[in-house]
Amino acid sequence: MFILSNYYIEIGILLLILTITIVYITKYFESGKFVRKAAKNSITKDGWLISGADIKLTISDVQLNAARLGITIGSSAKLSELLVHDNSVSHRHARISYIKNDLYIEDLNSFNGLWRNNQALKPFEKLQVQSGETLVLGEIPMSFKRL
Repeated sequence: MFILSNYYIEIGILLLILTITIVYITKYFESGKFVRKAAKNSITKDGWLISGADIKLTISDVQLNAARLGITIGSSAKLSELLVHDNSVSHRHARISYIKNDLYIEDLNSFNGLWRNNQALKPFEKLQVQSGETLVLGEIPMSFKRL
C-alpha cells in the first residue's frame, strides 16, 4: 500500500492553486475585459496621428485609454508598442499617455533625448502635447495631430 506524506499533499495543493490562478489570469486578459472597460470611458474624439520622416503612427483614444501606464515609443519591438526604426531612437525612448483626456509625452531617460523648441525635456517629466505640435525624438521630428 502506497501512503503519501503530508508534505507531498501540501505541495500538490499549492501546485493546484497556482495552476488555477494562472489559468484565470490568462483567460481574463485574453477576454479583453480591460479593453472593453477602457472603451466605455473613452472620449468622443478618434485619436492622434503621429508622423515624421517615413513614419506614420495612428493611435486611437480607445488604445490610449486602455493603456493605463501609457504607450511606449522606441526602436525595440520587445520593449515598445510603437516602433520607430532609427539609430537615434532608444529601445524605450518615450511614453505617451492620457491624463484627463489630454495627451502627454515623457522622455524615458533616452540617450538622444526628446526635444521641444530646441530644448531637451527632463527625463520622466510629462509634457502636454497640443495638436499641430512637433517634437523631436532623437533626430526624428515627429508631428502630433488630432484626428
